[in-house]
Amino acid sequence: MHMAQAKTDPTRIDDLDDLLSYLTKELGYEKYAALCEMQERIWDGKLRLTRQRHVLGKPYSPTDGKPYNPEPVDPIFFRSKLILDFDHRHDRVEERVVGLPWDFRYRIAEGCDVRTIWPPRPPAQQNKLGAPPEHDWDDYEQKFLQLWREKGDFQLPQNQVEGWNSQAAAAETLLKYIRTRVEDGKEPHPKTVEGYISRWANKLRTAVERN
Repeated sequence: MHMAQAKTDPTRIDDLDDLLSYLTKELGYEKYAALCEMQERIWDGKLRLTRQRHVLGKPYSPTDGKPYNPEPVDPIFFRSKLILDFDHRHDRVEERVVGLPWDFRYRIAEGCDVRTIWPPRPPAQQNKLGAPPEHDWDDYEQKFLQLWREKGDFQLPQNQVEGWNSQAAAAETLLKYIRTRVEDGKEPHPKTVEGYISRWANKLRTAVERN
């Protein structure tokens, strides 16, 4: 049913994986920049989601066989709890919610017309398919780790100083370093840097929680 719907109207999307594919393949976003864009639009309510509770990977309880129906999710819920990342085994979106004891499957509510949320044109820093990597993200990650060790988690109030008081501020600080490593005008888009920082920061926070 979903596949047939996608064929009749390819601009209407109801799955986060399909949306990721659209952003990267059609609009030219880098993967982590696409995740960042998706997350911001969930937070501000432009991209509305539903969730369905799963038990043992299925949308019903194995004890009584009763289904768990999809339910709308308040975007405020995602502001502090939703983490979007990639499934390391597949190129799929992994949704993780901090502090929930149950597993949920998140989907776009009633589908969305992507043309109303994302303009049908590539961003300035389009990543051409098949082109060699333009940036040394391993080096940039090491610089970010150094900044993190020096300054701490920018989400914590006690660590918030100018240039390190939000994800966007951290991205701009890292961009200053990146600009010393690339030709003028060749730096990645700030949203791309934010996407990578979101992933790196979430990994560091998860490591702290486990310890």
